Amino acid sequence: MKKKTILRILAAASAVALLLGGIYLLTKDDVRQKLKETDLKPYMPTPSVLAALDDIS
Repeated sequence: MKKKTILRILAAASAVALLLGGIYLLTKDDVRQKLKETDLKPYMPTPSVLAALDDIS
């Protein structure tokens, strides 16, 4: 009986660890991308510049 309980606890703990690891990996990439976007924002063209470029080409 104890062996079965221990196995269930270990299975639940490993499932939680895998779930949290997956969530961490998903959010880590999202945060990194947002930081890069904010770093590059001063160099991005404004909508008026994009419209002028469209008119030229």
